[in-house]
Amino acid sequence: MDKNRLIGRNIKYLRMNYGLNQHDMGKILEVKNKTISAYESGAITPSNKILKRLSERFHVTLDRLMTEDISVSDNIGNMLVADLDFEHYTKKANKNKTFSNKKESILVKNLICFEKNKDTLAYR
Repeated sequence: MDKNRLIGRNIKYLRMNYGLNQHDMGKILEVKNKTISAYESGAITPSNKILKRLSERFHVTLDRLMTEDISVSDNIGNMLVADLDFEHYTKKANKNKTFSNKKESILVKNLICFEKNKDTLAYR
């Protein structure tokens, strides 16, 4: 898969994973929804500014956004979530305790965010 198509696929995955339509994604990235469609199809490459916004808004590293199929790696990560003692990590996070590694810290913060917002998320 070429770079533009991979990035486009990741943009579409992030948009749909957050329950957004192309118009809403366009507002977030400050571009027209037609531009979102062109990104998703791989017709055009997002600028570095847009890639940075995506990375910051959706908590995905630029490296992952540009080199991995996020939908595949997220599914692998989701299998690991079931093994976590969510209550333990939530207490640890709320007490501002440090985690053993950066991945654990990011995963727990994302889980807490998900738990707080799960009722408002739209699943497809």
